[in-house]
Amino acid sequence: MPKLISIDAGTTGVRALAIDADTVQIEAVAYRELPISYPKPGYIEQDAKVMLNLIVECLFEIDNRLDETPIAIGITNQRETIVCWDKSTGQPLSPAIVWQDRRTFEYCQTIKNQGFEDSVRKKTGLYIDPYFSSTKINWLLNNGVSVTSNTVFGTVDTWLIWNLTGGTQGGNFVTEVSNASRTQLLNLETLTWDEDLCNLFDIPLDVLPDITESNGKFGILNCPDMHFLNEVAITGVLGDQQSALFGQSCLNSGDAKATFGTGCFILVNAGKIYSEPPDGLLSTVAWTINVTGSKETTYAFEGSIFSCASTINWTTETLKLFDSPKEIDQRAERISDSAGVFLVPAFNGLGSPQWDPNARGTLIGLGRNTDLNHIARSVLESIVFQTMDVLNTSSDNGIDISMLKVDGGVSKSRPLLQMLADYCQINIYRNKSSESTAIGAALMAGLGINYYESLDVITSKDQPDERITPSKVPDGFDQKFIGWHQAVKRSLNWIEQI
Repeated sequence: MPKLISIDAGTTGVRALAIDADTVQIEAVAYRELPISYPKPGYIEQDAKVMLNLIVECLFEIDNRLDETPIAIGITNQRETIVCWDKSTGQPLSPAIVWQDRRTFEYCQTIKNQGFEDSVRKKTGLYIDPYFSSTKINWLLNNGVSVTSNTVFGTVDTWLIWNLTGGTQGGNFVTEVSNASRTQLLNLETLTWDEDLCNLFDIPLDVLPDITESNGKFGILNCPDMHFLNEVAITGVLGDQQSALFGQSCLNSGDAKATFGTGCFILVNAGKIYSEPPDGLLSTVAWTINVTGSKETTYAFEGSIFSCASTINWTTETLKLFDSPKEIDQRAERISDSAGVFLVPAFNGLGSPQWDPNARGTLIGLGRNTDLNHIARSVLESIVFQTMDVLNTSSDNGIDISMLKVDGGVSKSRPLLQMLADYCQINIYRNKSSESTAIGAALMAGLGINYYESLDVITSKDQPDERITPSKVPDGFDQKFIGWHQAVKRSLNWIEQI
């Protein structure tokens, strides 16, 4: 049976997967943990060379387990992380600055105070924030990286493609459009690097890669020591959250997915016409596809929730209130209401839709009769309410959300998903596979070689594990949701208040 290879370059680990192109079943996985370093408060770095070497190790392992040549390779990767290297030597010129890094916070504040945020947001769909790549590149250029004719910058997809297709011996210096849209240097209307944005952040245009559609021709894998994988084409690339959206077949406007991991990333298919992002959300490229000789771009609204599984871990590992996530589920199901108790898990600020880095966590509404069951339910509701805020913001801006597809470790919580279905009054579909991100890249690669003739074929590959249907809206829910927003207000701008 024909196979697709997916390379998944995540933040904490990298993997390579062999996937049956017809059934979309995963047949082999090779995984390596990826080290991460914290040299100073707010600094988060990785060794790009180690990342590359671990991915090559995974590819060798998969190559040894294959019995035929795969038909194509797809890549999905952590977004916003920046690698800088010398094209003549192939050596990184600094550690990779990871997407969570906050070292450019003060610089971002300076740019905001100069009045540029509205114009930047209009062009890129993004807030001025250390999260994105632009200020990371600026920092490197002002902290030891000298620009020569061989100095280049790229997101993780660019670094991997250049190396895997030859590196110093003619590697392709390209990026994929959904990844480019996370740099804050891409104009979402023209889908080209924006000269004014590059000037704002003092970044030379010629250090940036060419931009290619998501199912483009990224090059041929150049690994002569591999038996089956050498000379297989890379024909699909997507940023990790866009890849999960594609892997869950959210291909029509209003289709939405939520990945419940350490944090939660919610993407809503916003159709094929770029619109400026609603307050509190981001606009981003979902993908650009060339199917019949013409390119077609799909956009997405994105909401980022900073604390999801980390909220659960805080209660089980730090506070030791509960023995396990399972106990939280069991206790939450014993009661139908948290009795006015609300947890706002703003441990590192709040993401969408508040975007307040100065917010801090709040557990409020405690009474003499509050017990662990109420707190357990407030833990799950904190995730549900934050998700609802993102979905409601999208709906308020003309995107009709009829269902939500979910994946990630926290999606194993049945009471959480039932609350989400009941409170939102929509169907929730839990994905059968925990690897929707890797599957999305593989499907895009299959589209890139025309193995899949259309997006309808992609839709037919979707395999939701379970549908959770809503019961009636709980009595008093409107008042409960008002209570949640009152609790959020108490958490906002906390650092400035003390």
